[in-house]
Amino acid sequence: LSGVGGGIGQVHIPGSAAYEYGNKGRLIVLRLGGGDVPKREKKEHNDSDGFPIPPVLRSGSEEQITAGADIFLRHCAKCHANIDGRGAGIPDLRRMDALAHNEFSNIVMKGTRVDKGMGNFSDLLSKEQAEAVHKYLIELAWKAYEDAKAPSMPHQPAAQD
Repeated sequence: LSGVGGGIGQVHIPGSAAYEYGNKGRLIVLRLGGGDVPKREKKEHNDSDGFPIPPVLRSGSEEQITAGADIFLRHCAKCHANIDGRGAGIPDLRRMDALAHNEFSNIVMKGTRVDKGMGNFSDLLSKEQAEAVHKYLIELAWKAYEDAKAPSMPHQPAAQD
C-alpha cells in the first residue's frame, strides 16, 4: 500500500506529489521489467487565488450562525477543525461543493456517507441543529473566500519614538 499516512493532519504543499496527485493509498505490484508505475491524474486546484467562491448564498440569521458555531465546536471540530491548514486528511467543510451542500442534512442526519467515515449524528442533533451547523459552515466559507480576495497590506513596522 502506498501513499497513506504521513499526510494526515498535514498541509500538502503546492509542488509536492501529494498536492499534485492526491494522497489516497493504492496497491502497487512490481515485477522486473514491468515498466513504469503509472502516475495518477493531476488534481485540479481551483483556488489559485486562495479560496474558491462558495456555491451557495449566505442565508443564516445571526442566531443560527452563533448556535451552529457552538454545535460545530462541540460535535464536529474534533474531525473537521481543519482551519489554518490542520486536518488535511479530512474534508474541509468550508470547501463543500454544491452536491455536498444539497446533501448536507442527509449526510449528517441519515449517515449517507458512513461508508466514507462520516458518522450519522441523528442521535445527537435535531434537524434544526444540523441546519444551524450548515448555516455556520456557509458563513465560514464566505468569510474565507472574502479574506482570500482582500488585498494584502504590506507589513508596517511599529513607529519609532
